[in-house]
Amino acid sequence: MSTSILLLRYGLLCFFSAPLAWAQTGDWNPQNADTSHPRTLLRGRDIPSTQQRLDHPLFAELYRGVWQSAQAAIPSDNASSSGRRARAGLAKNIAFVLLLDRMPSGSGFQPITPALHATLAGRALQLLNELKVDVPPLSVATPTAYDDWQWRSKELIDMLCAYDLLMGTSVPRSLLATAQIRLQEFAANLHHESTKSILGLTFFGVVKNNHALMTAGALGTAAVVLNNATSSNPDAHPIAWISTALWNSDNVLWRDAARQSEPGIVAGYAEGPHYFRYAFLNLLPFFRALGNFLPDTTLDVSFNGIHRSIRHPFHDLDYDQLYRWAASIRLPDGTLPPLDDTFLDEGFPELAIAGKPELVWPITDGSARLAAQLNSTVDMRANFIAAGIEPIQPTLPPMVVLPESGNLVLRSGWDSAATYLHISAEHGRAMTSGAGHNQADDGSFMLFSHGEHLALDPGYLKYDRRGEVGNAANHNMILVDGRGPAIGSPGLPGGANSYLRQAASLPGLMYGLVETAYEGATIQRHAFLLGGSYVLLADAVSSATPHRFTWQLHGNGLAGGDNETGLFTEDFGNNMGRWQKNGVGIL
Repeated sequence: MSTSILLLRYGLLCFFSAPLAWAQTGDWNPQNADTSHPRTLLRGRDIPSTQQRLDHPLFAELYRGVWQSAQAAIPSDNASSSGRRARAGLAKNIAFVLLLDRMPSGSGFQPITPALHATLAGRALQLLNELKVDVPPLSVATPTAYDDWQWRSKELIDMLCAYDLLMGTSVPRSLLATAQIRLQEFAANLHHESTKSILGLTFFGVVKNNHALMTAGALGTAAVVLNNATSSNPDAHPIAWISTALWNSDNVLWRDAARQSEPGIVAGYAEGPHYFRYAFLNLLPFFRALGNFLPDTTLDVSFNGIHRSIRHPFHDLDYDQLYRWAASIRLPDGTLPPLDDTFLDEGFPELAIAGKPELVWPITDGSARLAAQLNSTVDMRANFIAAGIEPIQPTLPPMVVLPESGNLVLRSGWDSAATYLHISAEHGRAMTSGAGHNQADDGSFMLFSHGEHLALDPGYLKYDRRGEVGNAANHNMILVDGRGPAIGSPGLPGGANSYLRQAASLPGLMYGLVETAYEGATIQRHAFLLGGSYVLLADAVSSATPHRFTWQLHGNGLAGGDNETGLFTEDFGNNMGRWQKNGVGIL
């Protein structure tokens, strides 16, 4: 994951004005709030419809997977990040099946037996009561300790969900008292570390990326779940958590000079599709919980002495624009395009948590692949079941022209066999705010057709291996004397500004022009999709001095390969090559 040196600015924390009233003890009880439990994944009134949803084959298969996971033994590891996250996911899954009170029985489901219910509840309570509440501290000697918070924040959210779901079951609340204390202490420690001053500097004062959003999501979820908690410690106040969460998520996304997106337009997320998903695996549960807890309103908040009125994020249309960016650029197989630091074959089915059917699109190869996507970074299968939206094919126009986010997509349709051409055209904040996750891909294209990647973007391996896949030589772009723009790094976004200059769509013809300049040359890439079947690229390159230009194409196949790996056949004498995979190829 990205790492940057911590340069912080002291943040003096102030609190809400109307409609969120300050309480001397720090609890948060806004007007019109529904203080019943559960309130994270779903409301109590939603339990019957969620139980009935298990009659649907897709949700039934997902639920069987959750049930099976809930039967796992408690991991003995309660020290490592992976061990703690496994414990938190287990606690959430146990609490979810207890709330629904359904266990597999033949081809259907039946109520959980009282003996098994007691056993599962005891294991969930054990997991909550053994929760480790420490947060790696920031200091002059450990300025990047917040790297570990990305895991601790996800652990905190899952444990908060487990507690909330159990509060909606028959488990006596007295048995959850210890869990509440530990969760409050965990959130207090995270709040203290993220807002404390070190030589006049603070975490949120400088970190304006997915790390800040993940921390905000965890604190916001804590405020919703533990809204009635009180303490003499200001860092343990729910009203402090919600102020910090709302102000900083709003700031990082929409307002800061280094903001990741732009309000009012489809501007994408500067760090790329993967880190958009990665951050929103924390923000979406927070927003949904806040939507269950509080109706649409404007929240007046102050942080670091700055007052802002912030629309309820579950209802804020700016977030809809951001979600629609991901939906618009997705590949025909339902995964995200591997732009910037984004993995190949990575979907985003968790957008279902936003509660909008048009954002939940199919992923090919069935429910098993969907389940694997939902149980990748964080186990979100229970969240998806609770959201209850069946994936559907979108009805958007096939051509996608997004100049602010730098995406040009020419596609023959939205089905899984469609032809899809994407050309990158990032500039301004869409490039610079991506910084350490920006790849050198200006004007680069990728091609997908008949269910296969054909012209490849290399995607992402892991953060400390970005240099193996993120340079200009790794992309389908033009090199100038063997060089292209630099790959981004923390504080140095690299790249070159590229612009979507023209776009047009006629019956049987789509066209777009992307222009960029680097290494003393100006490059214009004209792209055509003809009849939905033929792709034509025409590049015009100009410079004031002579250069050697290299036109690069990375196909999906290996010399001596097969159908599984893809096969590359060279014909260099005629300046040609052919890539083939599963009967589909490019020449």
